[in-house]
Formats: sequence, structure tokens, C-alpha cells
Amino acid sequence: MTPPAPPRRPPTPSGRRPARTGPRTRTRTRTRTTVAAALPASFLLAGALFLTGCQAPPPGTHTLPAVTRTPEAGAELPLTAYSRNSWDALDTGQKALVHLARQCLEEFGFEDPDPGPPIAIGEPWRDSPYRAVPPAQATARGYQQPPSKRPLRSVTVGTRPSAEDQVLLGTGPATYRGRKVPEGGCQGEASRTLRTGLGAFPDPEPSAQAAERALRKADKDARVADAVAGWSTCMSEHGFHYDHPRDPVKAFEEPHSSPTGADEVTRKQKDTAAADGDCNRRTGLERTWLSVVVPLQKVELAKHHEQIERAAEWFDGYRRNARRALAEG
Repeated sequence: MTPPAPPRRPPTPSGRRPARTGPRTRTRTRTRTTVAAALPASFLLAGALFLTGCQAPPPGTHTLPAVTRTPEAGAELPLTAYSRNSWDALDTGQKALVHLARQCLEEFGFEDPDPGPPIAIGEPWRDSPYRAVPPAQATARGYQQPPSKRPLRSVTVGTRPSAEDQVLLGTGPATYRGRKVPEGGCQGEASRTLRTGLGAFPDPEPSAQAAERALRKADKDARVADAVAGWSTCMSEHGFHYDHPRDPVKAFEEPHSSPTGADEVTRKQKDTAAADGDCNRRTGLERTWLSVVVPLQKVELAKHHEQIERAAEWFDGYRRNARRALAEG
């Protein structure tokens, strides 16, 4: 699977393209196609794990490493540095992909070409629903990511792409104005440029897979289950009835859309998130979870260190190519 391609203008959750917030030198009234941003499956998996936590694991038993010291709340997980490196590389790559695609379209004679903005692939505000919600986060955004970091959902709008769309995607004639359209269009050429000198894309991404395995094992641990039960009782005392910390995250997965079209976080969500954080701290849920998942991640890292490091080197190279492309622009 290739790294993510530059998207067309991202849609809102309703599927409608948002209005521009700045001046535009020309106005387009034709129907266009919104291109799906093809993030690697392993990173979609990693994002889902970050934002909602693992689903209930399959039946089975695991040998858990002994806990020698309880990590403090807020402690970073052993695999976080690798996931952060991957997200950062892809985020830089998105900017470079859009930049290169725009240059390519200009070479075909398109004025003010619009390959779309880069997708924000920022690090989620917390890596697990077992983490305590900070009071400031609960007050401002509830469970929501900052708007610029929220994952995009892409839809197809219309069926008659323009010449620019066809050259961007490589879906039209083989040539345009006497110039050969590269395979996969301008976005395909941009993607190949950023992968110059690199091997196959590491999909599934080893650190994301290792983190998933550790999270699933931790989810089954009796110590974590007891802490979750205490959290649930505390939430009931606040007037919120949830069995597991992932449940309110799912309940408020999408922000409420106001009549003006602007995203707003409801008071109920903010109050729920505040109670979630309070109950987490009162019951020690995060610390208990860390005491279990940190040793598990260390085991995964030691066992798969070579593959994880090899993938990290790929992302380092991808980021170098992206920065070079942006610097040469």
C-alpha cells in the first residue's frame, strides 16, 4: 500500500465541501470529485486504537510479565515514540504531496491549481480511553480532537470530473495539451517522488501492530477490570451510566453540528468528560492500566525490535524526501 495521496478539498461529516474561509481569485461552479485519502490500514487501526481503545479481545489466555514499579499517570508508553515518528512523517509527507501535485498541475498549464489541502495527521490528544481526561480538555472539547486534527471522511460528489481532476488523478486521456499524463496522474507522480530510494511501505506497520497486541492483553487483565468496575461505579454516582471508559468516547464520537454548520461540543459531552477524568483519577484507573500495559509493550518492543526499527527508518527517509521537496519548491 502506498503512503496517503493528496486529497481533494475535504468534506464535512455531512459530505458537503466546506466553504472557503479566504478570498479566491476565481470561482468554480462545476461539480467536482472528492478523492478518498488512502491512509494505510495499519494507521487507520492505530488511530482507532488511540481514539476509542481496543474492542473486547477474543477468548484466550496470556502470560503477563510481572509489574516491578507502577508508572505515574501521564507516563509515555514504550511504543509511543515510534507511532509519533510515523504520524509526523506522514503529516510532513501530506504537505509535500500537495505541494508536488500543485507544481505538476502548473506544468500542464492549469492556473491556480487546486489539489486540495493536506490532511492533518496530528497525534491524538490521548492514546487510550484509559487515560484520564484533563480538566482543560473536558471543558474545551470534551472527547473531541481539535477540528484541524479530526480524521477526514471522504465522499464522491458528482460524476463529471474536470480536466484538472483528470490530470491530478490520471483518470482521463493519456495526454493533455500534448503532454503525457504520468501514471496515476500528478498525485501518483508526487507519491513516487516521495518514495524515491525507499523500499516497500511497512504495512502493516510493526509498532502499531505491537501496540494493538499489548492493548488487547491489558484489556483482559483482572487488575484493569477491577479498576474499570470502580470507574463505572463512580460515573454512576455522577449520573452517567457507562460500563467501560471507551463507551462515552463512542457515544460522543462525532461533534454536534449547530444550525450554523459550525462544530460545537455539547454541555452533556463536556460534563461527561469531566466526570470521566475525575473518576479516573479517584480510582487510579490510568495508573493501574499503565502498570499492566507498559511491561506488555516492553515485551513486544524487545520481541519485534528489528522490524519496528526498520519501519522507523522507512519513515525517516520518507520525511527527508518530503522536507527536500518542500525546500526545493
